[in-house]
Amino acid sequence: MELDVQKLERCLRDFLELVDRQPLDKATVGAHLRYPSASGTLAGSAPGRQLWDSPEGSALISCLLEDERLRKWFAPPPETRLNELHSRVASLVDRWVKEDSNPNTTAILAREFAETMHEPAVVAAAVQVFFGLTTDSLVVLPYDFRIAPATQEQLGALLFMAGGREVDVLRIPARPAIAAMVHIQIPREQFGATAGITAVALPTAMFEGLRFVLWLATGVYCGKGDYYVSEESPFPIADFERQTASVGEMFSGGLGNPTAEMDVPLLSEVMLRHEGGVKGRIDIHLSDDILRPLWTASTFLDAALRSLDTLFVLFLCYSALEGMMLLEGDDGSRLGPRIARLVGRDVQERKDIRRILGVWRTLRGSAAHGKRAKLSDLTRFLGREREVEGDLREMTDLKARQWEEEARTRALELARRTYLGMLYPLVRVEAETVKEGMTRSSVVQLLESAERNDMAAVIELDAMIPAVVKSIEI
Repeated sequence: MELDVQKLERCLRDFLELVDRQPLDKATVGAHLRYPSASGTLAGSAPGRQLWDSPEGSALISCLLEDERLRKWFAPPPETRLNELHSRVASLVDRWVKEDSNPNTTAILAREFAETMHEPAVVAAAVQVFFGLTTDSLVVLPYDFRIAPATQEQLGALLFMAGGREVDVLRIPARPAIAAMVHIQIPREQFGATAGITAVALPTAMFEGLRFVLWLATGVYCGKGDYYVSEESPFPIADFERQTASVGEMFSGGLGNPTAEMDVPLLSEVMLRHEGGVKGRIDIHLSDDILRPLWTASTFLDAALRSLDTLFVLFLCYSALEGMMLLEGDDGSRLGPRIARLVGRDVQERKDIRRILGVWRTLRGSAAHGKRAKLSDLTRFLGREREVEGDLREMTDLKARQWEEEARTRALELARRTYLGMLYPLVRVEAETVKEGMTRSSVVQLLESAERNDMAAVIELDAMIPAVVKSIEI
């Protein structure tokens, strides 16, 4: 049964008349309706609950649920399935209040509301400011991402595209920054009563994914600035939302060159391989031998980027390297030679990497067993000649803190380059189409052959792996 628009208009008019009689500030009545008490995790509004429990409120919801599609998507139990309906009616009431509250307005709103509720997808757009990278112009990336300079003009344009307000000039970044925007569509058939909240909540996770890809492609882990999200609907579940970044979020990055520019072709390819292949944005099914090690490694590295505990970072990064580079039954001693061959630029650097991985294994063991690392191990990890007896966590002088930060940076950089070095041969991109590449055992065999100075293997590896994997001195 289709929604009876004339009946909806009558039920809506009765409900709006009830709302108009309430001793509530009309500017806030939408909030009361959007968050009624006993409707979820919030304490909510008692007046809002009374309005929905009234005969007029119950009749309005019953009218909406007579529609077959709406009943399929929203019919309780549990009552929380009605949250989105409540929020959209609340937006309708907000518009009714602003548009002079007359009968003609009610008729127009009823027809528009009926059309909106039958849309096959919920569409939203979001903007996020990131500190630490620069770009000269608008960049279009896969999966509906756009990046632009975080200037007043460009940020204002993105906010306009996202259905937002004018940019607050006081919040324009004064240091290198970019503004990223994403559009998202959530199919109603698949998500039902959660489509609306998913559409406005998911961009936060999508921007974290972009932040990780930016780090993979540039070595810069960006600090986060302000965030904006808006649903593209005449009756959104929430008004345009702006989340102001805290000082801690703005400076939560800090890795890499703070004025680095993006290599757009590299960034696009990394995004296709990582987001499309590993994170499954598209309909590609990688074998478990490829997917699980890369998925787990990227999860470990994402957690490491957020941690300020050096020993924990070393533990997570080493565990990620083991998962990617060692096959079942392999001797752990092969980790160093394989990574050295993958990311080392020359004989000396490969020798240094093998030494680093040997000490790193000891530090990883200390972290795994809850032991405090020796400062002598840390200095050997950094290639310092001076051996220092003592406990890493007990060193509070400036030099020790500098060494800790240097160790964290080195571990993350080696892990980043190794991940990229494995991502490219394992996940291929042809004409912007993501496909499964070589098996992990084949890549490992190539590394072992190259380690034995098999020039054919060396040439094949160099042809598959981007230059950035070997472009920075360890």
